[in-house]
Amino acid sequence: MARRIRCRAAFNIGPDTLVIVYAGWAELSCFLVLGWKFPVHIFDCHTAFLSVSNILQPYAPDEVRKKQRKRLPDACKAYGIEGWERIDKEHISEAIGDGTWRK
Repeated sequence: MARRIRCRAAFNIGPDTLVIVYAGWAELSCFLVLGWKFPVHIFDCHTAFLSVSNILQPYAPDEVRKKQRKRLPDACKAYGIEGWERIDKEHISEAIGDGTWRK
């Protein structure tokens, strides 16, 4: 069984702080593993992006549709936030996994 680290979060998570995340399930999983208390107030940008981008299109049986991605770079692109398009997260994740990743 994994050893739990018992310490405080590295930043304020109290009632006077709003913690902003993208895909909160991932960040809060880290809190859980580290034994940290959860933040009092959380705003999950992924959930907010889903609320405005999950639109049911009219039925078109002859149309081939491609499922829209909902990752952070996709949300940034939808809102015109630049810089994420050059980050290859899949490559970084693979390199971290096999021990070859360097900053």
